[in-house]
Amino acid sequence: MRSSQKSGQIRVMGLILAVGSMLGLGDLVSQLSGWPVFEQSRVAAATPQEDFEAERKKISDTDYNKRYQLANKFYQRAQAAASKQQLSAARANLDIAEKEVKSILAAKSDHLGASLLKPAIVSLRKKVGGGSSGSTPVKPPTKPDKPPVKPVTPKPGKTDGKVTLLTKDQINLIKVYEVDTNKKPRVNVPSKTIDALFTKYRDSQSLRPYLSKKGRAKFKNLKGWQQLNLIFDAQARDLYGSVKINTVPKNISTFKARVHNGLLQRHCGRCHGGGKAKGLYVIKTRATSDETVYTNLMILRRTQSGGFPLIYTTAPEKSPLIQFALPPDDAMRSHPKVNGRPIKPFFRGINDPQYKVVKNWIGGLYGEQDDYPIAFQPPGGSKAKDKDSDKSADDDKAGDADKSAAG
Repeated sequence: MRSSQKSGQIRVMGLILAVGSMLGLGDLVSQLSGWPVFEQSRVAAATPQEDFEAERKKISDTDYNKRYQLANKFYQRAQAAASKQQLSAARANLDIAEKEVKSILAAKSDHLGASLLKPAIVSLRKKVGGGSSGSTPVKPPTKPDKPPVKPVTPKPGKTDGKVTLLTKDQINLIKVYEVDTNKKPRVNVPSKTIDALFTKYRDSQSLRPYLSKKGRAKFKNLKGWQQLNLIFDAQARDLYGSVKINTVPKNISTFKARVHNGLLQRHCGRCHGGGKAKGLYVIKTRATSDETVYTNLMILRRTQSGGFPLIYTTAPEKSPLIQFALPPDDAMRSHPKVNGRPIKPFFRGINDPQYKVVKNWIGGLYGEQDDYPIAFQPPGGSKAKDKDSDKSADDDKAGDADKSAAG
């Protein structure tokens, strides 16, 4: 019995010492109990600033590409922290990225990578707050910029042999995100969707006038686009996919007629439309079908060039898709040479009407860094790299971007 009691006392004292050690009271507990305390040596984790300083001192002040890579690294850390709602960590990493980008652009204002990273930082700053202004996070508007929702993965669609085409449900969801309700589009909101809206989002301020029996009847008599506006106001994101858009949004029709059938198919598709295409991959089979058009749109939005989208909605004129199609004299960054020769530009220059169409189309797309909540991986994507890119790129203009990612 005494042995058992002693063993129990040892366990209790061990627990007390352990807790005291964790609370920083190890010495006090030891003095009161007469028991020695053995604290584990712990090495404090380096702060983001310490990490940055350790890496930054290895880089020359004039090596702007490596400095941009370092800034982008801390921006991506901030993104990851923000996605986990770790706002303090997000702000700390974002502060570092922002300061370094400002320093790069102060010394070299035409650095493409830093120029593209700057608006991305501004966008993320709105979500996490902090910075020199000390602002608090700002919730994104719900109209017309609908918040992204968890990616949906309907049953796989058809395939062109290399990539799975979008399904009708996925195509419809893109329409929901691109539709402009100010144009009074033809929209159908099913009864089941309305019932789910009032069951799950009845506390939404926008729905309060419609909660009574008469109010519900009034809601059902609204036009489909008016009902959709209220769904957006309620931020009923899980219901977006059940709404049917029976009108092609203007930005999508512009893409099909002026971008997809022109720049993408006739220009980029000459090299990037085959099975051996590197970086960007353009689907050319059944080129006018909705499945091909919308899937090529997703490919454009998801294919990466140097860690950034080919189309950059916050700075359309700097999008690699546009830059690679300009004459070398007008481009901040030229397309890599093919077989030792520059490619023929698609645009005549920045005053070309077609250039303005493509730039305005990019600027009118939904979202900034995020696009549509659809699970989709483009073939090749940012991992592909053209063997000629290292030889032909102008490093000062190109930053660290992948030269083979666009047509």
